[in-house]
Amino acid sequence: MKFFSKRNTAFYIAMLIVIFIYENNTDLPSPSPSPEDSKEFVNQKIMSMINESNKQLPKMIDSETQLTLASGYNNLITYHYKLVNLKAINIDQNELRAALEPDVVKSICSLEQINVFTEQEINFKYVYSDIDNIKILEVLIDPLSCAN
Repeated sequence: MKFFSKRNTAFYIAMLIVIFIYENNTDLPSPSPSPEDSKEFVNQKIMSMINESNKQLPKMIDSETQLTLASGYNNLITYHYKLVNLKAINIDQNELRAALEPDVVKSICSLEQINVFTEQEINFKYVYSDIDNIKILEVLIDPLSCAN
């Protein structure tokens, strides 16, 4: 089974993260947080950014992938995607994971401000569903693993 262009999708995923977190909100704490940049403060800022981002959704990322929702809770930022041309019954989850996960991890780990996320212990989760909104894959990324 051949999946959509994973390189293009990973690029767009990285760009969405950058756009959502940095372009729309320039007040994300610096990589070396001050007392003002407590976990609660950072979580409030992230939730504000996520709420603003969701105003632009759903949004097609490429011809196969739609970003439907961004959410955040307890130091976890979750992106929900719909694979608009695929049905769960026709998808090999291992093949899909192999096609997506390395580039998604690389995109997160290459973020300029990754230190903010590691210092604040913020993780990322990508949830992929099929055209019928049946969940087919989750990818969890701990920015602490980026150093490895």
